[in-house]
Amino acid sequence: MLPSCWQNELRQIIFNQASDDQRPTLFVGVGRVENGDDGAGVAVVSRLQAHNINAGRFRFIDAGAAPENLLSALFRPNPQLVIFIDAAQMGLEPGCVRLIQLDEISSQPTVTHGISFGIIGKYLQDEVGCRVMVLGIQPQSNQPNTTLSRVISDVVQQVSDSLDALVRDVNRGKCITC
Repeated sequence: MLPSCWQNELRQIIFNQASDDQRPTLFVGVGRVENGDDGAGVAVVSRLQAHNINAGRFRFIDAGAAPENLLSALFRPNPQLVIFIDAAQMGLEPGCVRLIQLDEISSQPTVTHGISFGIIGKYLQDEVGCRVMVLGIQPQSNQPNTTLSRVISDVVQQVSDSLDALVRDVNRGKCITC
């Protein structure tokens, strides 16, 4: 259910950039927590913030349902890499996780968030000179007034544990594959 290819791909990207660029990497959780699995990105970031791993070259930001409202917070640290973490309708089994490149993201507005990641990402890329990606989690249900489904709750824990390990490894200068 949680293939490791996204982990290996992200680990490689971060380690390659770490050797070339000391600017921070931002993980930005996006979603509506009151709409079931749509809150997956926010839940991942909340878990990581609770572990106090906002250290070194990594920052974890809860953008809620409107990441466009935090553009100044995304600009300020002059990031090398911004990874939005969000529930994404990808046509996969619920709980599947995929790292999505900016050029794969439509610039059309989305239904659940005001401005698409394509527009925000292009803006950040042009104005800050950073790389932008989305870590998408296939939701099971985005029903209003519900909490995370069991499947997505388990995936949130797995994703946050994987990111926690990745951040700790990079901060120690340790490069290992997943």
